[in-house]
Amino acid sequence: MKTIAALVVLAVLGTSSAWGMTAEEIIEKVWVQYSAGVQEEVEFLEATLLQGGRTQKKIAIRKTKFLAGGNEINVSFSAPVADVGTELRVLQKATTPDIIYLKMKSWSKERRISGSQLTSPFIWEITREDTNLLSGENTKMFQYNLMDDLANAWIIQALPRSGTDSGYTERRIWVDKKTFAVKKVEYYKKGGLEKIQQTGTVKVINSTGAWRVDQIIIDNLKRNRTMTIVIQKREINL
Repeated sequence: MKTIAALVVLAVLGTSSAWGMTAEEIIEKVWVQYSAGVQEEVEFLEATLLQGGRTQKKIAIRKTKFLAGGNEINVSFSAPVADVGTELRVLQKATTPDIIYLKMKSWSKERRISGSQLTSPFIWEITREDTNLLSGENTKMFQYNLMDDLANAWIIQALPRSGTDSGYTERRIWVDKKTFAVKKVEYYKKGGLEKIQQTGTVKVINSTGAWRVDQIIIDNLKRNRTMTIVIQKREINL
């Protein structure tokens, strides 16, 4: 009965909000607003992984170019020493899956890989589907439904379309109505809720309303680990 009731609610809400925007248009607006007035960005990241009483920490520099045909993201690690020389390059296009290149310290040149080959939680959660708010989203690869229209936020369901290479069967995205910033994301697999991502305070960084957050916390319920990403410094359009 609960499942039927949930389907009825979604059918009533459909994909449109009270603002006259569909769920897909809201998500597209999220990323239009994210890159508004920004051509290039450099972020200095500190990522801390807590699991089983052990703490690991890595420092990385993430450079993003916001281009007309998509984004280009380069991540290089500066600490610990063992990771210096590890680099990742991601090409995001508007209508095709991401193209990913990895270069390890011992390799002479980068190699193209698939997202499933990114076994490091640090690399995966800085660049891939777990923290899309740090890069963007290919909206043509997902179907969006408006689950709830709250006073200050929309809750939007994202379902991968046929042929989409996604690590999750469903995502639920909380979008702030004032800034169009992503405040929270829940990630589901067939076994149920697997991860919860929450962000710190949203801030607007320029006169065109581009939004950013300086802290992201990802709780992996299945693996019992928590990743905290802090943006220590950010440079825009230098």
